[in-house]
Amino acid sequence: MKFTKKQLFGFILIFAIFAGFMPAAQVSADTEATLTVSSVSDAEPGDAADIQLTLESNPGIAGLKLRIEYDETRLNTSAVTNGTALSGLSYIGSEQSGALTALWYGASNAGGTGLLLNIRFTVRNGAAAGEAYVNVICETRDSVNSSGSAVPLSVTNGSITVKGSAQNPSGPTEQPDPAEEPGDSEPKTETGTEIVYVNPSLIPQIIKETAGTQNVFTIYSAGQETETKAGTPHENSGGAVPESLVVYHINDETGALTPVAKSVYDARRNIMEFAGVVGEMYTIAPNSVKFDDVTQTDWFFGAVSFAASRGLFLGEGNNLFAPRGTMTRGMFLTVLARLDGVDLSYYTTSPYTDTEIGAWYGPAVAWAADFGVIDAGILEDCTPGTFMPGEPVTREQMAVIFANYIKSAKLALQSETLPVFADIEQASPWARGAVGEMRNLAVINGIGENLYNPRGTASRAEVAQIFTNLVNAVLR
Repeated sequence: MKFTKKQLFGFILIFAIFAGFMPAAQVSADTEATLTVSSVSDAEPGDAADIQLTLESNPGIAGLKLRIEYDETRLNTSAVTNGTALSGLSYIGSEQSGALTALWYGASNAGGTGLLLNIRFTVRNGAAAGEAYVNVICETRDSVNSSGSAVPLSVTNGSITVKGSAQNPSGPTEQPDPAEEPGDSEPKTETGTEIVYVNPSLIPQIIKETAGTQNVFTIYSAGQETETKAGTPHENSGGAVPESLVVYHINDETGALTPVAKSVYDARRNIMEFAGVVGEMYTIAPNSVKFDDVTQTDWFFGAVSFAASRGLFLGEGNNLFAPRGTMTRGMFLTVLARLDGVDLSYYTTSPYTDTEIGAWYGPAVAWAADFGVIDAGILEDCTPGTFMPGEPVTREQMAVIFANYIKSAKLALQSETLPVFADIEQASPWARGAVGEMRNLAVINGIGENLYNPRGTASRAEVAQIFTNLVNAVLR
């Protein structure tokens, strides 16, 4: 059985990013929350004017996203101060000209009222006289309680009245339609989620020590998916080997960094793509892993760098990778478990008499059997109740294992129809479909001349390339 993190705060939240807070009780959303935006009169060009966002009533907001639009023809923002109504503010910043976005993840004072934000505006020099709008927009899906139910939010907007000449206005002063769908110009990932870089001043010290302050981000999504594909621009300014660039997951309590196996750097587009969890924190850094028996002139250098930097392969000891070594069944499933990111501590008993749970590969084999990765076909050459973990994994077995994993993990991969291998009849009947599927997905290719060699084995370097292919296929 596989355990994944559950979505704690409905559409917005997974876990409290900073405080690790879990509300003691769920709060009904029957009563709407009310938010008031204050107004300022008689502000002159050059003046500073403070606008307060105040929660007048709050039946239990646990997660909130606000878009604050203002008349940029008359106003500049100069400072934003967090209030006390909701804790858990993780981001406040400009998403585009004339708008701010604020996110609260895991508000630990879910029923709090009072000051939410204080925004200091500066009236532009030469600003035309008139009313400069300050509008707050909140989509229904972006205000939720601890059970993920929407909390209706009623907003009374404010303004700053600018004194001065009404001649030659500097731009349009019409207020935007509050019903207009916001965010069309906000940066989005290809899957409809957003990458939000966390305000450096809001990053806890323990995370600053491991990840710094300039490259910490989270995934925001208005949908219900907890695991999703995302992408963020990244310039490889340090000139690191592209295969060694990795997305790291940040533990919000300890600051520990864990490589995300399903992460790929697209050097052509300068984009880092990865599979992540909504609401968790991440950063990007190179992780150059070098082995004495792997050089840059080897055909497998890129694949070994890719697999080792993501923690899929750990080497054979003495700083050796053993690229030409044989890949056993136990090794193969261990690498697959690392790719999946499963917590193997759950598995304490082995389903096979010849596979000790205490062996380094034991929990991974138990997971594979439980997750549906190993089926009867893989075990046709085994005595009933055994797995033979030390035996070399064959190319047809790899194809079936990957096909089962893709199905069990519900991965959606792009496929094309390619010619059937000329030696497909040499494959076991239970493996032929999987061999063709892996070719069509560009995961396991042939050995040349339209041959697959289904009952042959693969070296560790070849398997590193195969896992590299799989990750790229997942994120394609």
